[in-house]
Amino acid sequence: MNMGAGKPGSYATDYAVTYEEYMNWFRQIQEMNANALRVYTILGPEFYHAFYDFNMESDEPLYLIHGVWVDDYVLRNRNDAYAEDLRGHFKEDCSKVVDVLHGHRRIFFNSRHGYGHYKWDVSPWVLGYILGVEWQADQVLYTDHKRDDVAGFDDAYLYTTADATPFESLMCEVGDHIIGYETRKYGQQRLVAFSNWTETDPLDHEMWMSNQQENRVNFDTEHIQAHESYASGLFASYHVYPYYPEFLNFEAAYTTYVDETGQVNPYRAYLKALNEHHDMPVVIAEFGIPTSRGISHEDAFRGYDQGHKNEQEQGEALVVLYDDILKAGCSGGIIFSWQDEWFERTWNVMYAVDTAREPYWADIQTNEEFFGLLAYDPGETETISQADGDVSEWAGVTPVAEGEGVSLSMMYDEAYLYFRVHLDGRNAESTKTYIALDITPQSGSTYDEVHDLTFDREMDFVIQLDGRENSKVMVQERYCALWANYRREIYLMDAFFNPPAKDSSLFMDIDLYLRDRLSIANVLFIPENEKQYIDYDVVEERNLDRVTLNARLFPTGELRHGNSNPDAPDFDSIADFMFAGSDVEVRIPWQLLNFSDASEMMIHDDYYEHYGVEDMQIGELYASVMTEAGAAAPSGRLALKGWGRHPTAHERLKQSYYIVQAAFGQYKEAGE
Repeated sequence: MNMGAGKPGSYATDYAVTYEEYMNWFRQIQEMNANALRVYTILGPEFYHAFYDFNMESDEPLYLIHGVWVDDYVLRNRNDAYAEDLRGHFKEDCSKVVDVLHGHRRIFFNSRHGYGHYKWDVSPWVLGYILGVEWQADQVLYTDHKRDDVAGFDDAYLYTTADATPFESLMCEVGDHIIGYETRKYGQQRLVAFSNWTETDPLDHEMWMSNQQENRVNFDTEHIQAHESYASGLFASYHVYPYYPEFLNFEAAYTTYVDETGQVNPYRAYLKALNEHHDMPVVIAEFGIPTSRGISHEDAFRGYDQGHKNEQEQGEALVVLYDDILKAGCSGGIIFSWQDEWFERTWNVMYAVDTAREPYWADIQTNEEFFGLLAYDPGETETISQADGDVSEWAGVTPVAEGEGVSLSMMYDEAYLYFRVHLDGRNAESTKTYIALDITPQSGSTYDEVHDLTFDREMDFVIQLDGRENSKVMVQERYCALWANYRREIYLMDAFFNPPAKDSSLFMDIDLYLRDRLSIANVLFIPENEKQYIDYDVVEERNLDRVTLNARLFPTGELRHGNSNPDAPDFDSIADFMFAGSDVEVRIPWQLLNFSDASEMMIHDDYYEHYGVEDMQIGELYASVMTEAGAAAPSGRLALKGWGRHPTAHERLKQSYYIVQAAFGQYKEAGE
């Protein structure tokens, strides 16, 4: 189990997790039948104190694989990996990690990792080290080009083969350093691996190389070998997910592989190729599925997407992926990750949020925040509202808007804006209903030409509640974030040439951007769910030597009917709304309504005046409700006040935890 260091209200580098929290997590992880943890960098002393105490008190210990991180600032500012502030810090941090694990280090405050007095010897339970990060292809390429005079590396414990690149030689040098340091100082040796992933793997992807630079570079651990003086041995470490890169959806070597269930299984095919490439053991050090509402990549064949999966789907996918890992011949897998981390960010929605404020609210649209098996739900002990058909939590909440036959009530927390629509004497599911929202004072329309609705204010969003399958959120054209910020990438149009009118009456669907236009070569076939994206102006479908696919979008404005209450037997963690007699309960994530920082009630300003996303603060919004049957309530005001740097949250084990627990228990009983 991979474990991060973040929790609501803090970044990972705040090291805010307490001794008591770690002790509880270790117990839960062990009860889940996992046997090992992986951490990425030196954490605060509380982690090592708790890990020592837990294992000393436990009949069955947890084991640890420890990472050596590379400082993000240095990594992004030094394309040459041999630059001394990268190479030097990397080796220095290797020494620190060894000392920390042996309980012999005091570290003063720094920006690269935890600090404090490390006095607990946890080395009896340390299996080994994974050195480095997911290296960027351009950095590897630049290093190999600039340092082409490097003639390999050969020292006391490791050496490179004749085929090694300069980058691989540097990794060999760092690996030799950590082995030598621990051998000389403590008389011990441990397993060592070098962090790697799909973008810099040692395999050749001919189709992908024609379009992307990522797989024009290979980082091959087989080019690093051990002398007899190093007894523990090397293993290969990879982060592999089923939805990225795109070659898993297109490359024939993977898309023609059918597993024993009769399914096309590119993920296992790729794992088999990795495993067969290596003579050393292969560990899949990261694999996972997030339970976010938002999504950023799709798995074309089995639907194990990067997002928009509920907790049950997450657990079932993890079990299948772990089975793939073992059946591919790999030596093990490490789930990413233990806890959700609100501070994380995702490439396709980063433009829409203030990334410096992410730890202070739960952005359900950002998938990277929700890979955990441990959830952080808003509220000190319970969430203020659930879309579950039970409206008892709304007792005493004064409606924001009220008219003849209909009323609208609203609440909010760190994750959602909640709505309750009550219809007098009518069934909510069979009555088409609209909620209109005025978020920004900069634009909006008093008329919605799509639904032929007239409003008493300039509205920015319309929530259409039209049965279980046709409900969605729509945005006024001027305030469409994707249209303004990604029109060039998606439609090859300049968003700022002839922009929409501030009072445009067109309300648009809301989409997420999943992929640029993609030109691929040597394609045997196109998956069914990709055929709609073929650009027929560029190529005919029958000519598959090279195919151009248009940018891919996901309809994130579509609303999902279901029960969002974790205590309900039909719980669906990504449900958006639920009908119940004359009521409908809805919850809408902040980012879907163009909030960039809910903790301070910051929203997007006018895109066309600022040429992109700039923030503005609001202290109120207005909402109205109307039905197709003619009932309507005039706009009412909801006061908004953020919570600053002090969000509330409580822990909850996801459904996926129990699914993985059962599967790992079977492996444990079988001795695997």
